[in-house]
Amino acid sequence: MRTLFERLKKNGVICVAGDGTLGWNWVHKTFLWLQRGFSTAMVSLARLSGAPILPLFCIQESDHEIVMIIEPPIVMDFTRDRDQVSQACIEQYVNLLESYVRKYPGQYYGWHSSDAPGAYANEVQMSDTSIAQSRTPANVTSPTD
Repeated sequence: MRTLFERLKKNGVICVAGDGTLGWNWVHKTFLWLQRGFSTAMVSLARLSGAPILPLFCIQESDHEIVMIIEPPIVMDFTRDRDQVSQACIEQYVNLLESYVRKYPGQYYGWHSSDAPGAYANEVQMSDTSIAQSRTPANVTSPTD
């Protein structure tokens, strides 16, 4: 964690999986239909360093195109205490992650539970209007183009 913090203090960039296992403290939220723990490490690093949390999602649009979407920063209210900030930030992230899983269920199978890959796809609503449609995503194409 110290290395990550030092990198952020030097205006560096780090990538932390929002559903990853980095850290010691967890916030439990309902994600789809399951209670799941989310590490507060990224929130703690952002709070201490002043760095923003920019949610990033990569979506395969076709056989040869991956769209990278960088969402606006997670809002952090520094007037609240550490636990309240962690709860609020994780809630924002979980809601955003869930909206992507609902919109692209075939690209998120098998990692969030012990279910067989794809077993939940029929339970996830296939559309979700909570993702802003107005942004311009960055296009990343495969080297085979």
